[in-house]
Amino acid sequence: MKKRDSVDISADILRLAQDGAIKTRIVYGANLNFKIVEGYLSKLTNLGLLEKKDEHKVYRTTEKGLVFINRYEELTKFGLASYE
Repeated sequence: MKKRDSVDISADILRLAQDGAIKTRIVYGANLNFKIVEGYLSKLTNLGLLEKKDEHKVYRTTEKGLVFINRYEELTKFGLASYE
């Protein structure tokens, strides 16, 4: 198995948050630590791929994030993404 890069990790996080997920679920689901996940959550939120529902501390993938996932999956089908 190849090492994941930031695009692969971002896709994993966005998949985990499709139906809403708290940070702990994302940490364990993406097999990362809290410090690293915090950076990704911030980056993905700033890019508009992820949104945080403050009242419940739930992260959810946005429509833009779903487009990212779909395009990422298309690239992996053709072997163009680094993580397969």
